[in-house]
Order: sequence, then structure tokens, then C-alpha cells
Amino acid sequence: MTQEPQTQGTRRTLVLTPAAAQRFYRLRQVGGNEPTALTTIAESSPSGGESGVAVTRETIMRFSAPLANDAMVGPDTFFAEFSGRRLLARPELSSDRRTATLF
Repeated sequence: MTQEPQTQGTRRTLVLTPAAAQRFYRLRQVGGNEPTALTTIAESSPSGGESGVAVTRETIMRFSAPLANDAMVGPDTFFAEFSGRRLLARPELSSDRRTATLF
């Protein structure tokens, strides 16, 4: 499926409707004739499918490259939810901008 994001200033938003089956998506930015690599999630903890994870455990996302200086990581952009409700949490971005943690 090819879908164009909506642009507002420097922010691009793509809304996807969840499907009944598991799906994977690839995001890329096209510049000129060749795709330009975007910063991606290189590693997460807990990892997908990990068992025995408590809601009191922090969630850590490590990125493939530092986030842009104007990238915002706040409660409206990085959060956890269960059963359609957001969990009370505090997001933090590391000083090197390569790791985001949700406490």
C-alpha cells in the first residue's frame, strides 16, 4: 500500500487503521531519484513478544541515528496505552538524541 503523509510545517503525519492481521510497514523518504534513509528504531526494550513485562518497567527505544535537533519527544508523541487508554508515563530523550525512554 502506498500512502502519502500529510504535511504541516516540518511535521509529516501518516494515519493507519489497524487491521485484524499482523502487518509490517516500511517508511522511507524519497529525495531525487533514490530513497533517503530515515531514522528508525534499531532496538527496543522490552522487545516484541517478550513475556513477563510489568507496566512499571521502563520502555526504551534506541534509534539508528540521532533525532533531529527540533524533534520533540513528549507525552503526545511517545506514550503507552492499554485498552484504549494512555498509561501515566514520562518520556525522556537522551542527550545524544539516540535513545528515548518512557518511565
